Amino acid sequence: MKAIKTNAAYVNREFPEMVARINEWVKNITENGPTRVYVDGNGYTPDRAWAEFTTAAEYALIRHDGWSLGYEAKDEDAAEDMWAGEWVARVDLITHEVDYLNAT
Repeated sequence: MKAIKTNAAYVNREFPEMVARINEWVKNITENGPTRVYVDGNGYTPDRAWAEFTTAAEYALIRHDGWSLGYEAKDEDAAEDMWAGEWVARVDLITHEVDYLNAT
């Protein structure tokens, strides 16, 4: 991933409001799925990505406004490039582990 991974303790201490928002978005994404799923350069609803391409998101990037883009591991760089510099977090949809990115 090209985004700069930020130390979670630093972000939590210095930007608690942003962390709270990101954590709410993560909860929503892990319960309901990402807004869109990356497939071959396009973003599809999760249902359509599965129905048409048999693609399910393994990870999701969260943009600064809460919009999210799910993707398979093989598509990480391409998904990140779609809104490079605007992602604030990455969540593993299996383990729910969160990386804070460019959150400052």
